[in-house]
Amino acid sequence: AHALERRRPDFYAAATPAAATWGDWLKALALPALIVAAVVALQASHSPWGRWARLDPAHWPLEALPTLRQYQPKPGQPSRLFNDYSDGGFAIYHTPGYEVFIDDRCELFGDQWLLAFLKAEAEGTADAVAGWERRYDRFDFALTRADSGFEAYFRDRPEWICVKRTAGGAFYRRKL
Repeated sequence: AHALERRRPDFYAAATPAAATWGDWLKALALPALIVAAVVALQASHSPWGRWARLDPAHWPLEALPTLRQYQPKPGQPSRLFNDYSDGGFAIYHTPGYEVFIDDRCELFGDQWLLAFLKAEAEGTADAVAGWERRYDRFDFALTRADSGFEAYFRDRPEWICVKRTAGGAFYRRKL
């Protein structure tokens, strides 16, 4: 546009921009503000139209949340929670009183540690969990995925009690 204006002023002449007024700003912001207000109103109304974003109970241990909250440790109480990789962020968000074992920031442990964790679910689970308890301190609770190697380990150990079992997993506590 600038080149045409310089070379062919008879063909193209840029309009002089008018100074923006408050009315112009209000017009520009009206539609986005209306959309944001509508979304907030839908979410606050608890209507079916406003609940399009929610956790899938088939994937997340939502049914276990009341039990997790019931046993959530107070400051100073034992709070180490063994959990699967995908449940760490869930536990941190919904029950911050637990110290989770692993979450989605686990790449900080390095590739070898992650591979050992993934392998431990399928084979050598007892040795792996015992090693982690020696290295990182013992676990007081466990939140496992249904039908996983970790779930089988905690289910079969006499020092653990299953407090809540759901379709997505199980919550255990160590016997006192």
